[in-house]
Amino acid sequence: MKKYFFIISIIFISSCGVYYNTFYNAEKYYQEALSAKATNNYKVNSNIEKKLDKVISRCAYVLKEYPDNKYADDALLLMGQSYFEYEKYLKALKKFQEFEKFYPESSQFPIAKLYLMKTYLKLMKFDEANSNFLEIKNSSNFLSVRVLATLEFSDYYLQKNNFQKAKELLKSITKMNISEEAQQNIFYQIAQIEFQNDEYENALNSFKSALAFKSTKRMKLDITFLVGKTYIKLSQYENGLKLFEKLKKDESNSEKIAEIDLQIGICNAHLGKIDNAFSQFETLIEDNLGKHIVSEINYQWAEIYFSILKDYQKAIEKFQKVTKQNEDIFEKASEKEKIANLFFQQQNQTKSNEILELAKTKFKIAEYYNLDLSQPNSAIVYYDKILDNISLFPFELISLNQKLDTLKVEKSKSEEIIIDSLASILDSISIKIEIDSAKIFPLKNFTVMKDSIKNRIEKLKIDSLNYQENIYPKALLLKVWTLTSPQKDTISATKIAKKLEQEFPDSKFNFAAQRMINSKNFSQMNFSDSLITKEEFDAKNYLRKASNYFDESINFEKCISYLDTIITQYPNSGILPKVLYSKAKLLLEEKSDTLSAKLPLQKLFQNYPQHELTKSLTFFDGKNFIIEPFASDSIPKDTLQKEIFDSLKIEDEIVFEDSLKIEKTSADTVQISMQKITHTVKKGECLWIIAGYSEVYGNPFDWPKIFQANADQIQNPDLIYPNQIFHIPND
Repeated sequence: MKKYFFIISIIFISSCGVYYNTFYNAEKYYQEALSAKATNNYKVNSNIEKKLDKVISRCAYVLKEYPDNKYADDALLLMGQSYFEYEKYLKALKKFQEFEKFYPESSQFPIAKLYLMKTYLKLMKFDEANSNFLEIKNSSNFLSVRVLATLEFSDYYLQKNNFQKAKELLKSITKMNISEEAQQNIFYQIAQIEFQNDEYENALNSFKSALAFKSTKRMKLDITFLVGKTYIKLSQYENGLKLFEKLKKDESNSEKIAEIDLQIGICNAHLGKIDNAFSQFETLIEDNLGKHIVSEINYQWAEIYFSILKDYQKAIEKFQKVTKQNEDIFEKASEKEKIANLFFQQQNQTKSNEILELAKTKFKIAEYYNLDLSQPNSAIVYYDKILDNISLFPFELISLNQKLDTLKVEKSKSEEIIIDSLASILDSISIKIEIDSAKIFPLKNFTVMKDSIKNRIEKLKIDSLNYQENIYPKALLLKVWTLTSPQKDTISATKIAKKLEQEFPDSKFNFAAQRMINSKNFSQMNFSDSLITKEEFDAKNYLRKASNYFDESINFEKCISYLDTIITQYPNSGILPKVLYSKAKLLLEEKSDTLSAKLPLQKLFQNYPQHELTKSLTFFDGKNFIIEPFASDSIPKDTLQKEIFDSLKIEDEIVFEDSLKIEKTSADTVQISMQKITHTVKKGECLWIIAGYSEVYGNPFDWPKIFQANADQIQNPDLIYPNQIFHIPND
């Protein structure tokens, strides 16, 4: 009996050792994978994949062979964490949900809850993530992970440029029971967010709060330096100068001292001590040749010429001395050099016949006032100038037609002179006289000049149409943005949005303006967001619906039907190449249906031969499959999701394009019903523009039809007036 009991004991101890060793090795491989991922900029490579595969297989072994052992919950959690680091988020989600269901009493439950929240964020399921976050935030069971969960959600909001929400979450951490060092770091992060978001008063207070905690000398010096930079941003140059002069005495690092001297020079320049500042800059450059700081010195020197002295030519010279050695400064200098050139051109410009180019210049200057100087009133002045400049087209058109008429008269006179010369030759047959070629060649010059003027007229008409359909409504849209965001004047913004709605009801500019006005989170919309038409917005919504196939909320057939809706109803959508690719890939990988997959691939090759997705297809030649398109083992669903839909992510906040880009006239800019039979003339329009509207003929060359149908009120086709009502004959 004792012998039997001894054998049972040996077997039991051995089995315990097996699952303990298996789990121990799994944990070891997991830590190695995390370390390797950190050194690889947190990207997964084949080496990391192998380590994570080992973790997953060992955890699966423990769960299968020893489901009731004390490490089962640890194994399930580690398995989920490995899938998470592997970026297989659907599989990770499944494991964390299983943990939540089977091990609610486990000591590891808070960690599992944290990872469940993080996984929902990765899958862009905000509501589910937020629900788990609120549970962690409000329940005492999750105190151990509350700070980590709050930091994760704060980082999520930062990535979405929702600085206010990120800051609120970070501030909530300061009220938790954390160490002084952690408190200081949180205030430091808050201050940096506020500084980057131009909240300089708040940043100053947060930096000072961070300084109130005990810390290393290096940390205090670095924070104090940022306090000084904040003083400069607040135009408190006296305070900045005093702080930097004191800081220079405490600093021992030579590179830091050079940075402090640069800030001292900036303060001196703004306090009127220009010579002192420039002398400091010269000395700093001599002492730091070949170092990164030289570019920053030249940049700040250029800024003084630009902002204080208004000497744009010298500013340009200094901006050009900034080298690529410092990429961030170089990019800023390149942009500022362009702006300086604009102001320099404007200083010396008396007249410009290129009205579109003039509009581009004014858009850039308005952006400079809006974003760099935080002077929205000045930006609005430039947007108004752009709106007023639409009236330049009719005047320029009249001027060119007058030149053409004058040229015809001069040509007629020249022809008479030549005819008289020839008559006189015929009358003097007895005398040999050669015709003066100078009297004949002017006729050729007249033809060249006439063609040149005609070309300018045609270009002007095309530019006028572009201005009317793109530039003018874009300026209105940017006024809406400026009035609503920087100025918080929603009443005025709503009036302009109403004007957009009335005059450009089907344009992307109107769609963007209405979204701005109606958005609860308008302050988060910024200048660099994308302009989007309603059609593109709807197409992307169908794509969102199609992507639900991967979390199994819709079936395969429904997913394909959503993709087909985009293909058939939105053939001009910018996402169409990716939709065609996605449909083909799904049909191949999920159904092995090469026959159905062939059609979208053929359309992709035919319509988008240069697209990156077209070039990536190695198994299709544009007509037929040249090799087997899928492997014998099907691709895991979450891998397929990552391959197809990762490149198709759609941002939640989509408003309007970068203000410097001026679009060409496109078919979807104006889409108004063809049922209208009259047209009321608006400021800046001509018959060419009106005929070009899609609501009329969609072809500016059909303007004579309008002229002939309204001859009773149009004396000169180049002279029409606002509020005239023209009959539009059926085409």
